[in-house]
Amino acid sequence: MDDTVRFTPIETKVVGDDVVKSDTQPRTLATHDNGTTVLAAIDKVHVMVGGKVVSTVVDANQAYSVAISPSGTEVAVGQTDAIQLYALADGQLTATARLTGNIRGQITALAYSPDGKYLAAGDAMRQVVLFDTATQQVRPHHAR
Repeated sequence: MDDTVRFTPIETKVVGDDVVKSDTQPRTLATHDNGTTVLAAIDKVHVMVGGKVVSTVVDANQAYSVAISPSGTEVAVGQTDAIQLYALADGQLTATARLTGNIRGQITALAYSPDGKYLAAGDAMRQVVLFDTATQQVRPHHAR
């Protein structure tokens, strides 16, 4: 791995010249229709717009997954034993909350519901936890 992210326009399917270099290993990224990309590296979270890094947050907790809310105003970063929530405004991340309910391992997958009311988190122990984004509380579910 060369610790870079390359952007490829879907229309052309040709790797573009936009290359973002990270000084730590990139783990995962999420994109939004508004052109924002959030890259979670081992100990940093980068916000990119137009293929360029516009801000970086250093996070001592290792990042394993990331999701951007449908509104584009919130970012969730899955960590070793929690989910760090950030407000996203003008390309800047501001920590807002840390969700820990019923999490048993590294958060390896995150996804917001299409309406943004829920955040689903999958952990390394193969458990899915559903959070209500308004209350930040765990919601019971009956999925198997």
